[in-house]
Amino acid sequence: MKIRADFVTNSSSSSFVTIGIYSKELVNFIRKTVNKYGEINLLAEDTIAQIYIADDDIVNFDGELITKKDYNQNADAVAEMFSDCLPKLSKEQEDELVALIEAAYNQKCFASKKYRAQTDSIRDDNFFTKETIAAANRAKKKPSQDPNTDKYFKIIKKTGLLKSCIDKKITEAIIPEGVKVIGEEAFKDCYKLARVYIPDSVTTIEKSAFEGCKRLVEINVPDSVDSIGERVFCGCERLEQLTIPSSVTSFPQFCFAKTGLTSFDFAQTVTKIGWGVFSGSGLKSIVIPSNIENISSYAFSDCKALSDVIISDGVLSIGEGAFSGCDALLDIAIPDSVTQVDADVFKECINLKNVTFGKGLSSLGFSMFSECENLKEITIPPNITNLGCAFYECNSIQKVNLPSSLESIAMWDFMSCPNLKEIVIPEGVKNIEDEAFCESENLKKITLPGSVVSIDESAFYSLKKLLIVAPKGSYAEEFAKENNVKFEPLEEK
Repeated sequence: MKIRADFVTNSSSSSFVTIGIYSKELVNFIRKTVNKYGEINLLAEDTIAQIYIADDDIVNFDGELITKKDYNQNADAVAEMFSDCLPKLSKEQEDELVALIEAAYNQKCFASKKYRAQTDSIRDDNFFTKETIAAANRAKKKPSQDPNTDKYFKIIKKTGLLKSCIDKKITEAIIPEGVKVIGEEAFKDCYKLARVYIPDSVTTIEKSAFEGCKRLVEINVPDSVDSIGERVFCGCERLEQLTIPSSVTSFPQFCFAKTGLTSFDFAQTVTKIGWGVFSGSGLKSIVIPSNIENISSYAFSDCKALSDVIISDGVLSIGEGAFSGCDALLDIAIPDSVTQVDADVFKECINLKNVTFGKGLSSLGFSMFSECENLKEITIPPNITNLGCAFYECNSIQKVNLPSSLESIAMWDFMSCPNLKEIVIPEGVKNIEDEAFCESENLKKITLPGSVVSIDESAFYSLKKLLIVAPKGSYAEEFAKENNVKFEPLEEK
């Protein structure tokens, strides 16, 4: 008699594991000698046995308990405990049975280096392995008397759903023709998986299907696929090339985050990209086409190698933190079509030096240049009417050329800009709001126009060496006198 563990899976009850046994003799033996203890239930005729596993103990075939500690200390003791209840087995067969129980105890199958699926589906509460599918195929040829098992195989036949893989050591996955859906977390954290082959029958790859496959270097996504889930390739650190068919029109959040992708070509059919879609990836260049109207929040954040970004005319908005933390980014041009930029868009772009604004913007985003260590000078175009605190904590900025279109310098517009030493506020600005220049301790000179009619008393808080230059008799002169700020009249030209 040959004992073989065909598959080991979780059952719907967390207290049970299911073992496939390719041995009619052994199944009959279990039925006669062990079932009286209520510890093993036969689910499929001649093929499947279910063994009760306690939280800290494993139930032996003769009803005795072996603790995890005892098992780890002396695995041979397990074989000895079978000697009375399994008199017909040889020592080799006893060892094989011990290995089967050990696999059940650890809830894992025997390691298979290469994985080749042989069916089209697996249900939610089982793990997808070569051994599982082999047993399933045998059982399909000879249906069991158990209604739950029959229902299981009907699901296999009809759903086309490949659900999950327990063998984290697989290096290659060949998905069989007929599979329609690669299910949620199907191959998640298969850390040795290097290559995946997907057939044309697949239409959907669900959430996190390949998340955490750190060694994945090759995978094909066929033209039949029209939907991919969030985080689908997240954490595939070695995946440097990937082509997504034009049938996929939306990229959900984090689906390519932390991958090794160095470049990516968007199809003209893509209209939506989700939160953090490429965040932390290896991108070096990217062209964002006009068909993507909205660049999502943190879409390209922390792409440390991203140095070349082209935003096409047609893009309407740039979301919060979209390019934050892109260390290699030196220059960026915002096209005329963009009408909105949100907070922190270029935050911590430590090498950003040049920014060109389009004509569509009327307001900038909060803290969008925060911690840009090499952004020393910038010119704001005349269409901007609200700075939006864009330079909040911009620790490198030394010179800002402001347009006459501004109506006010708002709260925190230039807060904590330690290298800003001098600034000219253009004619037309009426209000300098609270804490507008607070904590910009090296600001020594500010030129204010006659149009200013209101300055909050905290606007220049903590600026002890500030000189206000303004027209004689202006509100700015009055403010300077009342707040003991040094004043110098603006020379008439």
